[in-house]
Amino acid sequence: MVTVRATLLRMALLVAGVLVAGCSPGDDGVGPRIDLVAPTAARAGQTLEIAGARFCGDEPIDVLQDGETCAVATSGFITIGDSSASREDVASWTDGRIRVVVPTGAAGATTLVVTANGRVSEPVDFEVLQ
Repeated sequence: MVTVRATLLRMALLVAGVLVAGCSPGDDGVGPRIDLVAPTAARAGQTLEIAGARFCGDEPIDVLQDGETCAVATSGFITIGDSSASREDVASWTDGRIRVVVPTGAAGATTLVVTANGRVSEPVDFEVLQ
């Protein structure tokens, strides 16, 4: 009886830990990671390069892969400030590198994030020049 209770308690704590962490069982919680944005400041319409990891996700569902190149699908996008880059703004998107045109609408010192398969990177500083 003690073993069953101990097992049930461990299971309850595991489930509670998963719920508190905000992820589902089997979800490692690891999203896209931005290592470098170059340049760190650009005007709308200029191309920038984002280097990092997991831009195509661990098991792409909404991002299609063809070798090391994946095409942006409905769930993958770049956000700079309050503006998101359109599909036409993305020149290339691989698991470790994205080339994208800075969208219009963002201005000044702001942040940039990558969203892939519903997971969002940590924001990095970026400046949209006038």
